Amino acid sequence: MAETPPREEDRTETFVDLTDTPETKRHRCTACELPAVFMTPYGVACNKHAWIAASKQDSMEGDSWIPILIDRPDASRPIDE
Repeated sequence: MAETPPREEDRTETFVDLTDTPETKRHRCTACELPAVFMTPYGVACNKHAWIAASKQDSMEGDSWIPILIDRPDASRPIDE
C-alpha cells in the first residue's frame, strides 16, 4: 500500500529563527553548585574547588594535571585585549 502525502489541512509548519544566537549552557560546580569556571578530571568546578582538587594531587601517583579554563562567552574580557 503506497503512502499518500498528508492533506493540506493536516500539515503543520515550524518556523525557526536562525538569526537568534543560542543560549550558552551554564555548567555548575560539582561540589557547590556555583558557576563552573574550570574542567578537572573530576568534572567541572568553580575556581575554589578546582584548585583545591589540583592541590591534593600526589606527585608520585601518576600524571599531574591542572584545571582547564572553560570557554565562557558571557564572561567579561581581560583588560589587556
